[in-house]
Amino acid sequence: MVISVVGWYIFIRPGQSNQPLVSLPTNADKPVVSTVEPKVNPIAHQIAQSKGFHHELLNEDFVPAQPVHYFCDLGRTHLKHKNYSEAIKAFNQVLETEKEPHHRADILYDLGRTYLGISNQSKSQTTLQDALQLYEALPEKTDAVSFRLAELYLALGKSESTEKIYRQLAQESTSIQVKSTAKKLLINLLIQQDRLDEIKIEEKNKK
Repeated sequence: MVISVVGWYIFIRPGQSNQPLVSLPTNADKPVVSTVEPKVNPIAHQIAQSKGFHHELLNEDFVPAQPVHYFCDLGRTHLKHKNYSEAIKAFNQVLETEKEPHHRADILYDLGRTYLGISNQSKSQTTLQDALQLYEALPEKTDAVSFRLAELYLALGKSESTEKIYRQLAQESTSIQVKSTAKKLLINLLIQQDRLDEIKIEEKNKK
């Protein structure tokens, strides 16, 4: 899990090519754009063509090959561009059919963030709590899931649980990068709580 702890973004950077996409002929003042079409994910292409991520892509006539993935991508793209009402529609569309606990938790997390974007604190808290319960019930918790849990605990006012996870990751993770990130997040948490003596200890342990 991304803590970002971050998700799928649908715009795919085309692979490098020896053929330039823009050429400047000697007898022209303006560049001529190559007609070579980059290979893109068809879902990404559909969303890009909407020019503003309008709701037309949610109409009955458009039937994506993989609806769950499509609406996940659509919702996260709307969220990225602060089109909150459209993001909510897309995420709810996913939740109608997605049953896999981990995927469902990810969508609830994104939906909770979306409600926060429109300042609906009540729905945000309820949705994030639902996501938290699903993450807690996962039989195997990766470092990414642990970071996501820490973030949710903090958002829901359970900073003690957040601190416990950061300390555990800093001590037990097999990844040097994860350990370093966990230590930094722990220090930031202690700073927010004005626990200066403990900050000095953690800074010493980082070295």
